[in-house]
Amino acid sequence: MRVRLAILGLLGLALAACGDAGSGDDGGGKGLDAWELTLHVSPAQSTYLPGELVKVELEIRDDRGVLVVTPLPTVWSAVGAKAEGEGAFRLESSENLATITACLEGEGAPCVTAELPVDRSPPTLVVERPAPGDHLVSADTDGHIVVEGVITDTNPAARLAVYVNGTRATIEADGRFSLALPAEFGITHLVVEGTDGFHPPVSRRMDVLLADGYLPPVEGTTRFELEDAMIFRLSQRFFDEILGGTALEGGVTPNVAQDLASILELIVMHLDLSSLFGTEPIVDVEDVFQLRIVAVHVGDAVADLSILQHQGLRLSLNVNDVFIEMSGFLELLGERFDIAGGVKTDIRGDLRLELSTDESGDIAANVVVEDFGIASIHPMFTGSDGSFFNEFIDLPTIQMTFAELVDQQIGGEVVAELVSVIPEVLTDLLNTIGSIFDGLELELPLPPELGDPLTVRLDSRTSELALFAGASTGRLDVTIDVAVETLAEPVHGDAMGLPQADVMPMPPFSSALDIQIGIRQDFVNGLLHSLWNAGLLDVSVEVGGMVATVTPRLPPVIRMAPLNTTCRVDGVRCDAIVQLGQVEVTALGAVSAVHLEVGATLDFRDGAISLKLEQEPVITLWEVERTAASSLLNTFLLQFLESDILPALTSLVGEELLIELPLPDAAALGLGELAPELAEASLEIDTVGRIDASSGYLGLGANMRFVVP
Repeated sequence: MRVRLAILGLLGLALAACGDAGSGDDGGGKGLDAWELTLHVSPAQSTYLPGELVKVELEIRDDRGVLVVTPLPTVWSAVGAKAEGEGAFRLESSENLATITACLEGEGAPCVTAELPVDRSPPTLVVERPAPGDHLVSADTDGHIVVEGVITDTNPAARLAVYVNGTRATIEADGRFSLALPAEFGITHLVVEGTDGFHPPVSRRMDVLLADGYLPPVEGTTRFELEDAMIFRLSQRFFDEILGGTALEGGVTPNVAQDLASILELIVMHLDLSSLFGTEPIVDVEDVFQLRIVAVHVGDAVADLSILQHQGLRLSLNVNDVFIEMSGFLELLGERFDIAGGVKTDIRGDLRLELSTDESGDIAANVVVEDFGIASIHPMFTGSDGSFFNEFIDLPTIQMTFAELVDQQIGGEVVAELVSVIPEVLTDLLNTIGSIFDGLELELPLPPELGDPLTVRLDSRTSELALFAGASTGRLDVTIDVAVETLAEPVHGDAMGLPQADVMPMPPFSSALDIQIGIRQDFVNGLLHSLWNAGLLDVSVEVGGMVATVTPRLPPVIRMAPLNTTCRVDGVRCDAIVQLGQVEVTALGAVSAVHLEVGATLDFRDGAISLKLEQEPVITLWEVERTAASSLLNTFLLQFLESDILPALTSLVGEELLIELPLPDAAALGLGELAPELAEASLEIDTVGRIDASSGYLGLGANMRFVVP
């Protein structure tokens, strides 16, 4: 018996006899077993899916190959498929191979069977690495996230493919796949999808953290000790913009000093030098000669302040038109001459300030007086005896003696005062920078559902001073170490530590501004990590009778916005992205996870660096373990994000996280005590351009203004 089987020319069908060959007569002299049956299945496919509806038509040709158009009684049967009438069959998921059989009625009548492969299930996708919540090191894979796993399918006709975040992976013959996905510092959300060409893709989702390295906390604590957390670069312009002259503008109110040398000039001009001499005579020879200093008036001062290579600073000071007002008398040859008026002179000096730091980070300035003295004396006595004293002082012998007296009595006092004041002002200013966060405690309020407030403690110290000479390139780098910790026991003690954007970052210093400030990205992320390690967001919350356990598998991080970012805050391009990833919520056997990103801009105003968040975050929600409670859990999770997590994140970095910069006022520097006219002076920083974020540092350029009302 010969049976030809075709399914629209693509499928092969097996023909089986339903009984022994008969001897019936069909008019041609041959039995039915010589007839040919063909099943036509539509649609014609190599593989079918459960639930798919197929149409099956029977074609009959007699022993002469003539198509029989008259319907003949036919018996239909199926395995793995359900008849739905008029030649329609619905494929079921009970068999890998569904069979549909048609037999003509009658003794010895032929049968034909169509075999339809059924792909009962989607492919099996296993991601072996990374695991959800993994901490990855970029150096291990050259800045890539390597995704590896296996995809398998029971269907030999499956067209397997794996995509990671839209990029196709290479699949080996055994189903193993691997893909190195380029990535930057921060939390990356991975979507791994596998398909067999028949079923909808299956997916595995997760968040992983990629960093250049991880700084472990102090063992058993949430404390990080961050070296080089801040760098203040003070250029030669900061110390003295115009060497050999002054930047002060005379007769201007308010008086504005643009550099430290000008500040010293203002201090010298406003020093209460008269008080140095008190009311007692500096010379008192009973009934013969008595001399008092009534007042000392300074005309102007010019300070040159330059950086010495690896040593400190050199101060050359010219105090001009110093009028020393005097009183007293002189008995000469029985005649008394009363002293009024005084003398005018100039004071010249060269000082070397050797800067150093001790183990605690305190900066000291050792003053070496290289040269100091009073120039020639110009008598300017007044009163009835003024002419006598003017001529008397001009006598060579008297001039020399009097000049020596003034130099010893007045110059010595002035030098002592300047030697005390100048290094004190300088070291107070530098030590204020180093102690910017010393002993600072911040309390983070939390919604009641998230527990009690958390306290963050900061400490800071100057760790290094680096001095480089140069008229236009000279600079003093003040490096500050900062310690960050929470006053709580660590919850994630087994985590790798603080994720670092760059293990060896370089501050983005380039221009010749007065002041450049570099704030290490690790400083902000260390603050976030300490709070996370203290249990921030690790809570159990009851909502509507359902208890949900929240577990943030990854610490929050701040990463710099990529160059092609579309993120905007109030229409301004984002500088940074605040990320919260692999936050898992478990309830009633269901597990869902969330990834959250919110953009931020960095700005500087009112003496502080601010971090301003955008209004709407980007939220990615997925199911880790799905149960009947998943829909309820997802609804709860979205509500929890809106009502608790987002407010906590906002409180954490603040609608505007402020990093106050050390701007001491005149009172902090003690200038009011030295010169009452400077008591209301203020130190201001005028920023130039936007904050630069690169190479693991936030960079800020600024110029200084010392304003005297």
